[in-house]
Amino acid sequence: VENPDRFVLADLDDDEASLRALRGVLASGEPQAMLRSGEVLVPRIARLPFPEAPALADLAPGEWDRDGTVLITGGT
Repeated sequence: VENPDRFVLADLDDDEASLRALRGVLASGEPQAMLRSGEVLVPRIARLPFPEAPALADLAPGEWDRDGTVLITGGT
């Protein structure tokens, strides 16, 4: 987008309170917002705690954590 500060992506429900809140969203400088029943929601990135992985000692030889992530490479 050549001029990203010239538009706002706004997702509104059909509640009158959301329409009234739209003016504040447009003046806020937020590039995108969702309005539900007059409540303004904006996307944010939040740090989450890292889940505890099972200790390797808890797994039998050749066993893998079925709840973990598996990367398979070289498959054709």
